[in-house]
Amino acid sequence: NETWFSEPPYTLSEDELNVLYGFGAPNGTAEVIISSKSDAGAGDPSKLIVSIDSFEQVPESIAIASIPEQYIDPIATDFNLQIDIPVPESLKKGDKRFVEFTIDNTKDDSIDQNTMIIEIPISNAVNFTGSATGVDMAYYGPSTAPTYITHMYNATEKKLYIYPGSDNASAPSVRAKETKTFFVPLKFGTSGNITVEARAYPMYNDTWMALGTDSTYVLGYGNVTLAAVDETNAAVDARFYVNGTSVGSGTSVNTTLLEGKYSVAIWRDPVWINSSVNVTPSESVTYTAHFASDRSVPYIAQAEGTAGEIQIMPPAIEDTISDDSPNHWNAATMAMKSFNSTIASSGGRATIAVEIPTINRTIGGVELNENVMVQVRNASGGWFEVNSSSGYSLEGGVLTLFNIDTADVDGVSIKLEGRKLGDVSGEGDVDLKDAVMVARADIGLIDLTDHERFYGDVTNVGEVTLDVAVKIARFDVGLTDDYFSE
Repeated sequence: NETWFSEPPYTLSEDELNVLYGFGAPNGTAEVIISSKSDAGAGDPSKLIVSIDSFEQVPESIAIASIPEQYIDPIATDFNLQIDIPVPESLKKGDKRFVEFTIDNTKDDSIDQNTMIIEIPISNAVNFTGSATGVDMAYYGPSTAPTYITHMYNATEKKLYIYPGSDNASAPSVRAKETKTFFVPLKFGTSGNITVEARAYPMYNDTWMALGTDSTYVLGYGNVTLAAVDETNAAVDARFYVNGTSVGSGTSVNTTLLEGKYSVAIWRDPVWINSSVNVTPSESVTYTAHFASDRSVPYIAQAEGTAGEIQIMPPAIEDTISDDSPNHWNAATMAMKSFNSTIASSGGRATIAVEIPTINRTIGGVELNENVMVQVRNASGGWFEVNSSSGYSLEGGVLTLFNIDTADVDGVSIKLEGRKLGDVSGEGDVDLKDAVMVARADIGLIDLTDHERFYGDVTNVGEVTLDVAVKIARFDVGLTDDYFSE
């Protein structure tokens, strides 16, 4: 107001503050006038910064008539309102709670508050499910001996009005120096962050009010479909479990779950697929486990993670033991079968298994597990051998490869070897030593193991005799071919 301040900062006097906030100003507001700024063309013009750093409203209780309405704060100074949503456990969509509305009338300048109203906005998120009017919903006092008060719900305005003093019209709703809590049943109809707000005011002056809010998180529900398929994506029967509890059996089940993370187990004899699934409110997720029907090739025996997205692709197979193998097992070619599979996955850990191949002949059968090589390929294309002491096991006719991190590993190679035909000693070649072992066994000087007898039966007649020893000896000196034919 035409006052010159030579240097900043300048602290306003009490009179100047009164002018700034509207006391006595001609137009109800203070003015800041900038004039006579004439250095626009100077080489180094001064900078002008105008900043409004604060805004203050005057409480209605001390406002004078000259203060414009926009500068009057209607918030009461002699009482306040506090809201509390009690959540002793997780609050779920559709749950009802008695929300606490506390009027604190203990300020220094408090007076008896007569005929008060608590006004609560109602929405889909914060519902009131009682009757439009009544005296059996909201209350104060202990829940074991409640004192009920009346209410009214205006569906047009979507507002619920609670009348704190309705139980005794001759007494104040809340006495001076008193704090009183009122319990109102509200239903939480949506999930997410929910806020309950309200205002409390005397019926005779709805501009003299106390505002209150409280917020909480309400859990929602989502739909989960669990399914089982084979390697061709054809549906197969299985049993489905969530957090260890059965939710059904068949080719698939649908279940509604509260939002959160759940352990999922799908069982198809004898394989378990174990994983977890995240449920989000109002969304549906399908979790499909793939079970291999052909156990003679690598398959997932167990999975941890997103098992529905972990698959073992059909392997490239090489062998020397099938009838149509181009390089058939004989005295020069070792019995062998290998698998090279690709793992398709978006992450998770898998246990991979394959039946150990067997060779069956007249004398019996043996597993190809005398020499085993297991390798995994990482995403960069490098192959790494897996240690047999901890990485895999050979048990019950199955090779099991444990704890494969499919986020890093995208391929597996399994090679299982036996012996050459006629390699009785197991030293890798068919020679005179093998012939001597068979001859000594034939006359009772030594006993052959089942494996030694199996690989010694070069004629496939079901027994190891002196004739076998002769054939092996003749092969050693080049008188028979690799199949012990003359």
